[in-house]
Amino acid sequence: MTSSLPTGREKPKGYESVYEDDEREKITQDIDCVMVSQLSRSELAEIECLRDRALQPIISKLSDRYRDFTFDQEIRLWPEGKTLSDKMLFRCHQQGTLCGYALVVIGWPTSEEWAIQHLIIDPEMKLHGIGSAIVNKVEKYAYDSTAVATSMVAIPIDPAASGTFWSFLGYQDEASRHMVPFDGRDYDIVYYRKILPPQDA
Repeated sequence: MTSSLPTGREKPKGYESVYEDDEREKITQDIDCVMVSQLSRSELAEIECLRDRALQPIISKLSDRYRDFTFDQEIRLWPEGKTLSDKMLFRCHQQGTLCGYALVVIGWPTSEEWAIQHLIIDPEMKLHGIGSAIVNKVEKYAYDSTAVATSMVAIPIDPAASGTFWSFLGYQDEASRHMVPFDGRDYDIVYYRKILPPQDA
């Protein structure tokens, strides 16, 4: 019995569409958007719970600076002219349960860009198309918004593990690292950027 070795030309596994179009549409319909400043205490608790479960498998890889970060600290991470009114949360619920979200900054790092500060998916729901559906929703919202974005920036929490995901969605690794100051410390981050089509395209 012979087995064929990989050639490097195979389709990427895990991020390609493995579900029907109507299923993708259903996921998209389960995604809402709310300003961070309008989140209730119960919503914040639900987010914190999901965030803790999602970060637990990679907590040992994270720098000490990040390990103790709460969601509340993360939403205040960029104080340079930004307020909570510049941040939105795109949430995906399935059967009433939060299974993923993206924290988005409007007009950062430049006024014509939007940043996905981080994307969190329930570990038990990974590879179900939730992450890509959330990102697609963010991009569409950015494209249609009056605060139009010419490009999107994604900042993965674990770049080594999520690079394939962002590349599959059309984001390019900038290769250079960026320093973001917060609370007297500099945080080293990696950007992935995607240019959005012009409005008249």
